[in-house]
Amino acid sequence: MEARYLPDEGGPRALFGYTGLANLSDGTPTGTWIRETLRGETESFDHSMEHLRSRLDRDIGPEGHSLIINLLVTEGERRLAGGFTNLARDRAGAIVFGDAFKYALNELDGPRSFASGSGGVTALRERLLEPLESQLEIRPRKPLDHMNLLATVNRRVAAIDRTVSPFCHAIFTPAKIQDGDGGYGKTFLEPGESAPFDWPSSSLGSTRGH
Repeated sequence: MEARYLPDEGGPRALFGYTGLANLSDGTPTGTWIRETLRGETESFDHSMEHLRSRLDRDIGPEGHSLIINLLVTEGERRLAGGFTNLARDRAGAIVFGDAFKYALNELDGPRSFASGSGGVTALRERLLEPLESQLEIRPRKPLDHMNLLATVNRRVAAIDRTVSPFCHAIFTPAKIQDGDGGYGKTFLEPGESAPFDWPSSSLGSTRGH
């Protein structure tokens, strides 16, 4: 999901992805909940993120399920990455799901790739991000070429980690909107596949300079 903030020209543009909790206790898909939480009166980016964090603490934290929301942001020439998570470690070092969410957003000094979610450990351990990393400094002829690479890496993760669905939805967000081109997304499916939104998934991404 993409969110844009004022001013229209040069204002922050945020791309959200999530992994973990698929549906809230009332049946609302997590993606729908995020979209509805961020809708409404236009706010500053920082105020919007604080609002989202407080709603996460109120609506999702008490359920005791894991949730990671990945966040990529462009603002002029700046590139930032971070997100929200309720994953923490107890005194023994074990991973637990807390009722409070942490939020972090850090400025990037160059192109990056990342992996999170149920297949993130597999992607890193098996070095499956190397094809992405080798292409970060290369501008593809078409954005769809890079999106297809993301989908290919996801399938390689799914072939090893059965908790990861083989399909994925990739999104392209341009650094600058030109001639109404605000980016687009595509779901990559093989013949006969469907895309149930309650399947566990990995979150793969990359951010480029321009």
